[in-house]
Amino acid sequence: MSYACELIDMPSQPTRAVRAMTTYHKLPKTIGAGFASLKSYLAAHAVTPIGPMYVKYDGPAAHDFTVEVGVPVPGDAPLISGLEVSALRGVRAASCLHRGHYCDLPHAYKALETWMAGEGLVPSGEAYELYLNDGERTPPDAWLTRIAIPLM
Repeated sequence: MSYACELIDMPSQPTRAVRAMTTYHKLPKTIGAGFASLKSYLAAHAVTPIGPMYVKYDGPAAHDFTVEVGVPVPGDAPLISGLEVSALRGVRAASCLHRGHYCDLPHAYKALETWMAGEGLVPSGEAYELYLNDGERTPPDAWLTRIAIPLM
């Protein structure tokens, strides 16, 4: 698959999130549980998201690593036990759009990292996956995931 890489400006947005320690092997289950908690929260409190659900990685995956699974919400969204108040930082990021199954996301990361190196761009150490459609309601070949790597 070919990826069109570009620079984007990510807006600053308040979020509600679940932070969890996981391993690469357990990552799909960890993300799925986080999304389920967030969907339940949104429905129970009639909160309309102001952006797509996301996963934030704080650095290269070690054996055990922490991920933040979140959703942008209005600033006055209710606070509940089990969810953290967090925020997406307003940053400049290198980005590409992946279409297809999540198991193929490493190809998008590789393409983006190669492009960044060629452009002389320095990553901050964070990475985001922004899930642009609902994996439960969309066939896997149509899943859209934006990869965004904030820059120094």
